[in-house]
Amino acid sequence: MAAVIKSKNLKDFDEVNVEGTRNVVKLAEKYNVKKFIFLSSDFVLYEKFAPNPYGISKRKCEEIILNSNLDYTIFRPTPIFGPGDNKNFVTLASFVKKYPILPALHCYMEPVFVLDVVKAIISALKTEKANRKIYFLPGGKGYDFVEILKIVAKIQNLKRLILPLPPFLFLPALFFAEKIFKDFPLESYQVKKWLKTKPLDAKSTKEDLNYNPISFEEGAKFIFE
Repeated sequence: MAAVIKSKNLKDFDEVNVEGTRNVVKLAEKYNVKKFIFLSSDFVLYEKFAPNPYGISKRKCEEIILNSNLDYTIFRPTPIFGPGDNKNFVTLASFVKKYPILPALHCYMEPVFVLDVVKAIISALKTEKANRKIYFLPGGKGYDFVEILKIVAKIQNLKRLILPLPPFLFLPALFFAEKIFKDFPLESYQVKKWLKTKPLDAKSTKEDLNYNPISFEEGAKFIFE
């Protein structure tokens, strides 16, 4: 699970994510580890449209594992939310709380609740069906990003004006925000990925691992109330 997600030093992604995975795989093979579970990301599906060091490093990690002799299970979760989150949707909630007018994009999202990710990992440990397989871990329901904002505002009992913007306006504005504000929480590659996001097929995850995730609306109350 441990990985560099953001860093100004691009070498960190290879040194920590890729070489770290390579080292752990070698040790797992040496000591005949019975099960190797790797948390990848749905970012690997959108390298062509939104290339970024994190997604590229996750793809390299997958390749190392696929070429190993281990009984591995690779999970590709969508953005994860839940108690303990200190970025992603918690950052989004702080924006909703702070600003009465919210710019937004029409794009598809399937956030997955952290407990559902944990359940999938535990299920994979208990069955040989999951050996040497890759599974998608989407949430229980897909949403337009505008809906996500409305849900977050509603749970916090806030009235907010949401202004959907076309990408040709939103992306340049984001670009300037990244340049002006230090450590701006949203990056252009994330938005480019959102614009290309499509529903993930979790059929095999449901069949092999009894995967039955809850929706964002059901899980959001655990972190935003």
